[in-house]
Amino acid sequence: MFPLLFLSCLSFLFATLVKNASGAAVIMIIIGLVFWILHDPLSHSKWNIFLNPFDVPSDMSLSVWKNVLSQNRLMLIIGSTVSLLWALMNLQKREKFV
Repeated sequence: MFPLLFLSCLSFLFATLVKNASGAAVIMIIIGLVFWILHDPLSHSKWNIFLNPFDVPSDMSLSVWKNVLSQNRLMLIIGSTVSLLWALMNLQKREKFV
């Protein structure tokens, strides 16, 4: 659920920056492809947003793995919060309907 929350907040941010749903969709597809390409080189790194918590590497101790997972989830939560707040600030700058 953490990657889904992060990507949805990021797409909301790009929708408010671009002010066009189709443009935001294209940007998110490109970002998704970049994350997908980087999945193998970053397979057990804390920078992988699609990190599987149940795929424990055999060359890593369990305490180090828990630390990597907690740092990954914390970064995703912080990134989601920052992008959501930034997007809401961008919504305040839009023109009024009335």
